[in-house]
Amino acid sequence: MSIYDWLFECKPSGWIPQTGGATVTKKAVWWKPGKKIHRVTPTPLTGCTQLAFPPETQIAEGHCAVCWLGIDVDLDNPLTLDQLYRLQELGCSIRSSTGGTGVHLIWRLAEPVLCNYSQSNQLVKQLLKRLREQVEEIVPVCSADRRMFWLCGGKNQFLHQTDNMLSTHYNAIPAQPPIVEAYVADLPIQPSVQQWVDGMVADKVLRGTVGKHNRVHLGTIVPWLRAQGEIIDTRSGLSSEWHVNGHLDVYPDRLTLYSYADSGIIWSWTDADAILANF
Repeated sequence: MSIYDWLFECKPSGWIPQTGGATVTKKAVWWKPGKKIHRVTPTPLTGCTQLAFPPETQIAEGHCAVCWLGIDVDLDNPLTLDQLYRLQELGCSIRSSTGGTGVHLIWRLAEPVLCNYSQSNQLVKQLLKRLREQVEEIVPVCSADRRMFWLCGGKNQFLHQTDNMLSTHYNAIPAQPPIVEAYVADLPIQPSVQQWVDGMVADKVLRGTVGKHNRVHLGTIVPWLRAQGEIIDTRSGLSSEWHVNGHLDVYPDRLTLYSYADSGIIWSWTDADAILANF
C-alpha cells in the first residue's frame, strides 16, 4: 500500500484524500480540494491532511471525514532511543519529517469521523487533546491540529510503523450541517430568471444567500432541473450526500450551471425575449 492508501484505509468508499504539493521550502503550490480549484502539478514535496472528501469535491467545503491523526514534532537533534521507545508505547507510527530531524507521529483511525469542513480543525484538536498531553511529556509538540503534512519528497522515512488503529468516541458529531434557509440578494434580474431562482429557493435547491455566484450540490440541483423538463448530461455521480461540486451563476437574463466533474457548463438557460428587447 502507498502511504496515502495506508493513512486513509478507513475512509468511506470512493472518497478522496485532501492532498497537496509544495516547493522545497514548504511553500504550498496546490491543495486538492482547496479554497479554490487547483491544477495538480509535479512538485518536490507532496503530502496530505487528515481529511477525505466525497467524490468530485473540488472546493474544501461541506462533508468530510477525519481518517487519521498527526502530531508534528520539531527537534534540534534526532530522537534518542529512549524517546523513540516511549513514543512507540503511545501506539503511533513515527515518520521522519522533510528535514530528517523532526518527526510526524501518526495514529490511524478505525472508523472515519464524519463532520462538516468548518468543524474539522476544532474536531482534530479535540481528538488529539489527550495524545498531545502524553507526547508533550516526552518531546515538545510543534502542532496538533488539522494541517498539511509533507510526507514525501524530503528525508521522510518510517522510524516505526504499526498497523494499529485507534477507536474514538466522536462519531456522533453530525456530518450533515443544518439546511440554511436561502435568502435572495437584491439582484437586477429579469422576472423570468427570478422565477427560476424562486423555485430553487422554495424547493431548497439553493442554500444561504443567493447572489451572482452560488455553490451547489449537483446531486440536488440536477434532478430538480430534470424534473422541470431540462435535459442535462453530466459525468457527476450525483451522490445523495450534500457537498459542493458545482456552482450556479445568476445573470440579469440567464443562468449557467458549472460542474467540477465535467470541468465546464452543463446547463444554461437564457431569456431570449429579454435579450432581444435591448436591441
